[in-house]
Amino acid sequence: MPRLLWISFVAWLILVACSADSDSEPLYDLSTEVVPVDAGFVSPNSGRYEAGQVLEIKAAAINGYVFSQWKGALSGNENPVRLTMDDHKKITAEFVKSEFGLNIQIIGNGTVNLSPESDSGNYAAGVPVQLTAIPEEGWQFSRWETEGVSRLTNPYELTMDMSKTIKAVFEEINTENKSVYLALGDSYTIGQSVEESERWPVQLLDELKKTNTSLETVKIIAQTGWRTDQLQQAVIQSDLQAPYGLVSLLIGVNNQYQGLSPEDFRPEFVELLEKAMSLSGNEKTRVFVVSIPDWGYTPFGSNFDRVKISTEIDRFNQVIKEEADLRQVRYFDVTGISRLAINDSSLTADDNLHPSGKMYALWVEEIMKTLSKVDFD
Repeated sequence: MPRLLWISFVAWLILVACSADSDSEPLYDLSTEVVPVDAGFVSPNSGRYEAGQVLEIKAAAINGYVFSQWKGALSGNENPVRLTMDDHKKITAEFVKSEFGLNIQIIGNGTVNLSPESDSGNYAAGVPVQLTAIPEEGWQFSRWETEGVSRLTNPYELTMDMSKTIKAVFEEINTENKSVYLALGDSYTIGQSVEESERWPVQLLDELKKTNTSLETVKIIAQTGWRTDQLQQAVIQSDLQAPYGLVSLLIGVNNQYQGLSPEDFRPEFVELLEKAMSLSGNEKTRVFVVSIPDWGYTPFGSNFDRVKISTEIDRFNQVIKEEADLRQVRYFDVTGISRLAINDSSLTADDNLHPSGKMYALWVEEIMKTLSKVDFD
């Protein structure tokens, strides 16, 4: 190709290229920001778009927030909103904590203190609120009823993750039960596989009567197989009328047997312990807890890993002791006594699992070392 013709061809290519560039639309950048940074996200959150392109911008809230407003290249609170890309754009989506209402209803005679207080009755999402039930004279706090579930703990702390209605139930004090010993528990308290007279609460009452105590009868709320949550529901449904002259609590073996953790056990045990204290009229000297026996030392336990069983039961009992000590409630350790069964078959009932009446008598002997000195009159 002649030199002149080649130069003309190259010039033509350059002209075509320049013409193409001048005909194409410019590109603009979109950038976004979320305030607070963990409150939500914007879609699309960034990108490069042709001039004149119309985008639908949407803000989505998470973590208990709600969308509030746009700032920057957008304003107002329309969501989603349309944005025309006619320049580089930066937009900010602002979110605020959502609020939920807390409605307190009183059943019986008493009041409820809230911390923190709220004049409007509304709380920001995620805020913890502590409820403290205060009964009037002659009344006692019974339970909280919320979201179809009853709670025994007082004070009771909840997190505002939705609007809630909480009922505080108070009951009149009934002094007729001061002569009643109330025993709460599971198969050990009901005395699985032994005669009624051999149950340890029955044996304990018999011994207490020898000290001229005012306690006359024993009422047992217990059933074989109960975990802490099942005993909780039974206590709620039993319409117990405080104050009782003496209240005992032995629970947890089925939590351990069914593979539940001491960490999950703790809050449920605390609710039961505090309920036991309430049922005594908040007389700490009239409440005691008993450690979980070690079923691994029974003939039935020989079919399992005894070391694992003992280790787990010790962990559960550590929780029980810690919570009892924290509330200055007596704790009786019968676990060591239960381990004598590995060398003495007379300490195990005919089912090869539960204690015999003889074993329960040893428990009572240990408990009476302290309770024989308590004045129940």
